[in-house]
Amino acid sequence: MPQAPKTTARSKGAILFSPELVRAARLLFFAALASVLYFAWMPAPPDLIGNDKSQHMLAFTVLTILFRTGFPRLGWRWPLIWMGVLGALIEFVQAIPALNRDCDIQDWFADMGAVAIGLLAVGLVGRLLGRR
Repeated sequence: MPQAPKTTARSKGAILFSPELVRAARLLFFAALASVLYFAWMPAPPDLIGNDKSQHMLAFTVLTILFRTGFPRLGWRWPLIWMGVLGALIEFVQAIPALNRDCDIQDWFADMGAVAIGLLAVGLVGRLLGRR
């Protein structure tokens, strides 16, 4: 019986986790992380996209996509755990009175919803590109 031709490493899903993309995603992840922490912990952050929950959702969706793409061997659980810890840390620091910020559990819920969206997006793109 004839065997199906083997696909090259660059075909289909390999693009999603190619070494070049992984390196770029890691670099962008750390740049995005620094930006998110800067805006999260500054005393009077600008209102960039409308409301606080939207900003949380955008930040954590992007961070999760970059984390998952930049560190593909960690699977989906580690981004879920680390982004959850990051969201909690941000809220904990925002509770410091000197920052004049608000600590809100609903912000953390928005963060975790965004993490789920980011993980689903990476999973969907991987599936569409043939990586299972």
